[in-house]
Amino acid sequence: MSKPQSLTQQASKGAFWSLASNIAVSAISFVGTAIMARILEPKDFGLIGMAVLVTGVVQLFGNFGLGAALVHKKDVTDEDLSTAFWANMGAGVVLAIICILISPLTAMFFREKAVMWVLISLSLNFVLSAICSVHSTLVYKHIQMRPLAFIEVVGRILRVGSMLIAAFAGLTFWSIVVGMVIERVFKTIAFFFLEAWRPSRVFSMEKFNDMFRYGRNLFGAGILGYFNQNMDFIVTGRVLGADLLGIYQMAFNLPNLVKGYIDDSVGVVSFPVFCKVQDDNARLVRGFLKIVTFVALGTFPILAGLAFTAPDFIRVVYSKKWLPTAEPLQILCFFAALACVNAVVGTLLNAKGRPDLSLKWGAIRLPATIIAILLGVHFGGIIGVAWGMLIIQILSLAMTWQVFQILGADFREFGKALYPATAACLIMTGALVLIHAVLPPGETEAWIRLGTEFVIGAVVYAAAIVYGFKETFQEFTKFLNSLIGVE
Repeated sequence: MSKPQSLTQQASKGAFWSLASNIAVSAISFVGTAIMARILEPKDFGLIGMAVLVTGVVQLFGNFGLGAALVHKKDVTDEDLSTAFWANMGAGVVLAIICILISPLTAMFFREKAVMWVLISLSLNFVLSAICSVHSTLVYKHIQMRPLAFIEVVGRILRVGSMLIAAFAGLTFWSIVVGMVIERVFKTIAFFFLEAWRPSRVFSMEKFNDMFRYGRNLFGAGILGYFNQNMDFIVTGRVLGADLLGIYQMAFNLPNLVKGYIDDSVGVVSFPVFCKVQDDNARLVRGFLKIVTFVALGTFPILAGLAFTAPDFIRVVYSKKWLPTAEPLQILCFFAALACVNAVVGTLLNAKGRPDLSLKWGAIRLPATIIAILLGVHFGGIIGVAWGMLIIQILSLAMTWQVFQILGADFREFGKALYPATAACLIMTGALVLIHAVLPPGETEAWIRLGTEFVIGAVVYAAAIVYGFKETFQEFTKFLNSLIGVE
């Protein structure tokens, strides 16, 4: 009989498979986007971006926070699960209808008729997501990250493969829609058969109210959070049009791939783990600081390197027509770095049963975000919007400070957790400046300079961590060994 896994072992294995799947998914998406960027125009990406903004808004009103409530609740019954399932199914059907009804208004708002037909096509995804909503929640709750990793990777392969086939067939922006729907169909089928649970014909208003009492703050925080995170897209699409929205989204999505590692791997795994130790503040703080240190070690060098090499990177990977992406990309790399280390804060609050604080901070942040982006788009176009997002993210550190106050911890420990990665990145950047002087633009091929900077930058950063922060490096190595099962 196999020995039961400890909480740490569960978390480590879960984090490994989640991180591995996210790296694979991001790599597949990156390659697919690079090829699609050479086939399609910025306006094609902008049109899809407009439609996805609206589906995201509509989706918010069907998210009652029931999934998080099921994860947070220690003793879940079949009545809880069935109630959540039927509530989500009802919401999915209603949201699909709403999406279809508002599609003409959306086309009028963005002044793009094609957006209407894209929205109608994507409305199917609301029903498909609802079918497997409880099943996917159970997978997360049980930290079954290995099969989840398989689903995510295969789903993304199907999405990118179908998009490329459709794009080469001349379907322009419709190729992206085809890929999105095919991925959603596959995930729905896979989750439904992965989790053996099946809904019964039971719906309890008492159970729904009980779960919604926990989830309502997440519901409100989700709405505010969505607009906080997407107001830049909404304003850019409305004021500047589909072409510039496509360029801005490309700039945003590149560093957001790195942030996605945190949201979709570390954040997903840490929530059920934090929930299990929610009453031990000291243990929560230690775990949080360790996560912040490791997140910074893994993300800061990537984002710093991308910011420094942005013009060459865009020219080599996406082609010259996307060069207007370079400057906003550089700014948004710093935005993403801060967002990465702040990503786990909301998870920590939810585990402590305080999603109300996320709601309150979202309410404070939203008007500030709107003002910053409107000023940015007025004075600087998409570059001004990028600066506005960075400033708001810096101000959001105040929420992290409040969390430390709640947990009775010293906020200076947060800065100490970031110091190794920050110092090593500064050393790496110095090396990149020297390379740029030796291989100046105009005299050296972009791909040669980019490759040289990548190799030397990685070596210098690794050396700075290994020799400058030996204790941190040993802890990080121990953590990586635990992920892959090496004692």
